[in-house]
Amino acid sequence: MSDATPPPDSIFASPAFESNCATPPPAKSACTTPTVDNRATATAYYYISSKGRRRYPDTSSLIPYKPLPEGWDISEHYWLYGWPISDRQLQSILRDVFNLPIAGTTPRDEFLDARCVERILRLLSGYEYLFWFICKPTEETMAEGIVEDLPPGPPGIPLVTLSCTARRRFFMQRPNVEQMKYLTSILGEPRWLESQHLKKDFPFECFE
Repeated sequence: MSDATPPPDSIFASPAFESNCATPPPAKSACTTPTVDNRATATAYYYISSKGRRRYPDTSSLIPYKPLPEGWDISEHYWLYGWPISDRQLQSILRDVFNLPIAGTTPRDEFLDARCVERILRLLSGYEYLFWFICKPTEETMAEGIVEDLPPGPPGIPLVTLSCTARRRFFMQRPNVEQMKYLTSILGEPRWLESQHLKKDFPFECFE
């Protein structure tokens, strides 16, 4: 990975392939930087143990994620998996899905209502690791009208985030099938987007 000093657990796993592998990776620094196994069926991210063996985390009980975009491992930013959705769109969920009144139409009201929706989704889905992050704008999200002005910083994309590539444990904390079914019924299909923060500035504490 492109980190100058990557932590031992800063690695990901691809559930599409790993479900056939029963041996979990070592928990400490016996693992090295992730290696990509290019197969026709899926891209698998695996560990090389201190004895030179390939070791795959067992993610068979976890919901599969879409494959990481090409070049994720050389990006200067971590990748986040979730739903790019504006505060105004989240506010509309509060009214249209949960039949609750909205605070108002100012940016602050929209922000507060959006955070309220995220708390409700945590409660009703049973999945507690939903976080609000800001990602880099893309041509697709600009066309969708999701990019928001976020002074004093640059414009960005609000993302209701499931997990990310900054740490192995962040990547592995995933909803189960029923939780994901509930979340997608309201938010649609999740996708990968790059964090607005550089890796060296990534706010790890926000994912704790």
